[in-house]
Amino acid sequence: GLNKKNKANHSINILFSVSETGSVSNVNVESSNSISQQQIDKIKKLMEESKWYPAVKNGKIVEYRKVKLK
Repeated sequence: GLNKKNKANHSINILFSVSETGSVSNVNVESSNSISQQQIDKIKKLMEESKWYPAVKNGKIVEYRKVKLK
């Protein structure tokens, strides 16, 4: 397993868009350390199957891009 020192050095950024209906698309996974393509594909699949609350601007539901999770 990973010790605390190694865990602190790992960083994964997930960038994606949330549509007006809450659907997720344009998922991009960035990692400070190499992760396998299989792991990236699993993250993308989980994100694309999830639903989010859409963004609201000036009282209107809008698509939002550049959402970043760390």
